[in-house]
Amino acid sequence: MEIAPVRVQDLHLTLASTGTVDVEEKVELLSEIGGVVSAVYHREGDFVKKGAPLLKLDDRSLQLDLKKALAELRREEKNFQILKKEYERKLISLHDFEEAKHRLVLKKLQKEQIELTLQKTLLRSPFPALITGCYVTPGQRILPNTKVFSLINPETMVVVTYFPEVDLKKIQRGQRAKVFSESRVLPYRAEVMRISEVVDSKSGMVKVVLRVLPPRKGLLVGSMVRVEILVGEKKQAVLVPKQAVLRRKGKTVVFVVQGERAEKREVELGVEWREWVEVKKGVEGGEWVAVEGHYHLEGGEKVKIFRIHSE
Repeated sequence: MEIAPVRVQDLHLTLASTGTVDVEEKVELLSEIGGVVSAVYHREGDFVKKGAPLLKLDDRSLQLDLKKALAELRREEKNFQILKKEYERKLISLHDFEEAKHRLVLKKLQKEQIELTLQKTLLRSPFPALITGCYVTPGQRILPNTKVFSLINPETMVVVTYFPEVDLKKIQRGQRAKVFSESRVLPYRAEVMRISEVVDSKSGMVKVVLRVLPPRKGLLVGSMVRVEILVGEKKQAVLVPKQAVLRRKGKTVVFVVQGERAEKREVELGVEWREWVEVKKGVEGGEWVAVEGHYHLEGGEKVKIFRIHSE
C-alpha cells in the first residue's frame, strides 16, 4: 500500500488559462501630406518619448510660401487700415469696406493653412512608444496617407485571455494575476483590468483582459503565455491527495493508516488545489492516508506499507 501525509498549508486558489500578449495603445502612423523625406530620426526597435520627432519632410517650398503669405497679409492689413479710416469718414461705401475686410480674412486663413501644413512636415510620436516598424528612408518621395511608422506603447501592455462562463463569478476587476512566459523563469505580475459582458455563443468563453505590471522586460507582444488569476486564499487548509478519496455507499471516505491498520473515515471535502483536495472534516494534519492499494478495503484491515507517496 502507498500512503501520503495529510498536509496543512495556506492555499492560493487560482484559475488558469492561456492568452496572448498585446498592447492597448498602438498605431500605424501615416503622413498626412506628401513630399520628400529629408530626415528619419528613429528606427525600428527605438524607444521614444511622447512628442519625440520621428520624421521630417522637406519644407523649403512651404517656407517660401509662408514668407509670401506673410508679406501679402501685412500689405492687406495696411490697406484695410486705410480703407477703415476712409469708411469712418464716409469716403467709401459699406460694400467696399466689407470687401476689404473679407480680403484680410482670406489672407489670414491662407497664412494659417500654410502654417498648419508646415506642422505636418514634422511627424511626432503621439505617446511614449516602441517603434515596431519604419517604412521610409531619407530622399524617398511619399504620397499623402503613406504608412511611415508602426508604434506601440509598452506601458499599456495587456494579456488577452478567455475563461468559461462558469468561472466568471470568481473573477473580479483588480484581482492579482501571474503571467508565465517561456522567455524567463519568474512570472510577470498582472491584474484583472476588464471582464467582457458578452459570452461567445460557440465556445461559451468570456474575454478577460489583464494589465501587465512593470517590469515587463522580455515579454514580447504577440507571444502566447499562461496566466493564473488569484481568486481566493485559504489559511491552514487540510489537504489530501485526490486519489486518497473514494465513494462508498453514497459517502465520501478516506482510509487513514494508523500503525498496521487502515481506518475508514467519512470526510467533508472543500476546494480542489492542483493534485490535492481540501478536507474540511474527517482528518487532521500529520495523519497518513492511503493513496494506492486501498480500493478493496472496508476498514479495520491489517495493511502493509510498501511506498510513501511523493509529489
